[in-house]
Amino acid sequence: MDFPFGVWLLCWTIASHQGAVFSISCPHHMVGLENCECSSFENAKTPVRHIDEVVCRNLGHTSHQALESLRLVPHIQRLEYTGNDIRELAANIFGNCSQIHLVNLTYVDLSHNNIEIIHGQSFHCAPNVRILKLNYNKWRVDGSHARIFSSMPHLQELHLRAAFAGTGTPAGGSTIGLRSVLQGSHIVALRKLHLEENDLQFVDGQTFCQLPNLEELYLSDNRLTKLSLDCLDQLRDLYVRNNSIPWLTEEDIRSLERKKYLSVLDLRNNQFQCTDCSARTSHFRDWLLTGSRFVVDKSRLTCTKGRLAGRKITSLTDDDLRGTCPKPHHDQKSRSRTKSIITAVILSVIGLLVVVFIYINRHGIQKTLSKWGKPIRNSAIMKRVHFGYRNMNSENSAPTMATL
Repeated sequence: MDFPFGVWLLCWTIASHQGAVFSISCPHHMVGLENCECSSFENAKTPVRHIDEVVCRNLGHTSHQALESLRLVPHIQRLEYTGNDIRELAANIFGNCSQIHLVNLTYVDLSHNNIEIIHGQSFHCAPNVRILKLNYNKWRVDGSHARIFSSMPHLQELHLRAAFAGTGTPAGGSTIGLRSVLQGSHIVALRKLHLEENDLQFVDGQTFCQLPNLEELYLSDNRLTKLSLDCLDQLRDLYVRNNSIPWLTEEDIRSLERKKYLSVLDLRNNQFQCTDCSARTSHFRDWLLTGSRFVVDKSRLTCTKGRLAGRKITSLTDDDLRGTCPKPHHDQKSRSRTKSIITAVILSVIGLLVVVFIYINRHGIQKTLSKWGKPIRNSAIMKRVHFGYRNMNSENSAPTMATL
């Protein structure tokens, strides 16, 4: 099959520019790299083969000696060092910058290494790194070294999926430390940030304000209950699926609408609550129906709790939502008046029954009162007699007192 000349010319141009990839042996004098894979990117501009890529996978290293050997690979462009147990990234692992600068290094993958500690100067001497991956580590980020990425002014992608210690437990401390790192590193060129699977329960609205050029933010598979994202005027894609967001408030919606470049918002598989009778649910539903041009699969967003669980939010009617509300205030007043009327009727009936009982048993009641009345009258008479006798004694004795 003959290719058109234009296609052939395009392929030849790309091949001549990027060059071929040659697998070469890693030098034995580079301690820790002898079992790694080294490659060379040969092209017309660099006819001499250098080590341009080093790949070390699942070697079980327990120290960063292999990383320090990279100082002997000054032309390295890509580094993949994964599947080890090095725990700590020492300061200046790529050199002390006085003599060594890995200026060609643009891609670094340090995932799956059980890294717990990253020192403030760990990534010095590699100023042109564009992509850094630290996925699936145990980083105890506490904000004490807030300028960890400050030596990477051209960093465009930062991958921190399941990167923090505490994955599987509430990671509020990681959230605070993350904010300090992002704000202190001044990585203003960052375009893409991955933070999935870190059990983040909240993200402060100011966390990302030092990332003015961020376009893609991945927050899926956390435990976020609120979507509060200030700044980020350049944001294009926002992924927050598989979280615990109960609804979007009017403030959240206004913040999203102000992001004029936003084209993707993934809210799938959140814990949307449709059981309250406030305006939140109806406002959220109306926004999904009329204004949410960038929401992914908005017609499939589902209520997860209460009487409306399992219902699609966009299918809810006003009657559905009113059914979850208590009766209006005027109905409560009506119920209160009804209760008062019923109480008054019951008391009236009880009073009438008492009157009827007294009338029917009036003769017996009179006899009983007369029996109790005699002792009472006799007692009263005796008291009057006794009182009079005492007064007479007092009068008779008065002269005697006067005589004395």
